[in-house]
Amino acid sequence: AVARLEFGGTARLAAHLCSTRVDEVLRGDASFVSRLVDLGFRRVQVNATAVNGVDMSLVSAPDASARLLSVIRAVPGIEFILQRNAQTRLLWEPILAQGPPPNVSVLFDESMGTGQLSASFPAPIAGVECGFAGA
Repeated sequence: AVARLEFGGTARLAAHLCSTRVDEVLRGDASFVSRLVDLGFRRVQVNATAVNGVDMSLVSAPDASARLLSVIRAVPGIEFILQRNAQTRLLWEPILAQGPPPNVSVLFDESMGTGQLSASFPAPIAGVECGFAGA
């Protein structure tokens, strides 16, 4: 269970969505993410990879990116951090190509959340908040 967090600071809490929570988002279901806003979260990292227990058939579905985008638009009070790597390309690439909503940022993470060091980092994406994992 997740309880409401009360704080007076400026921290922006980030929830990490994995497994069935990512599956819900990729089906276009924004209900859990909407609930996170009420609990004090302002950011969610979408970990749509096999190592995070996600149903990869949902990632590769023809409308996966559109469904993810519908959830992003449905919850404008949350920053959606899209994990950018080879497994998630079918999700982030179409969103970035059409000009992402202002509540989208990108985390370059070729290790797919496993914490491995990166040998190199790509250039940031113009007009999009970017982060880099594996530093």
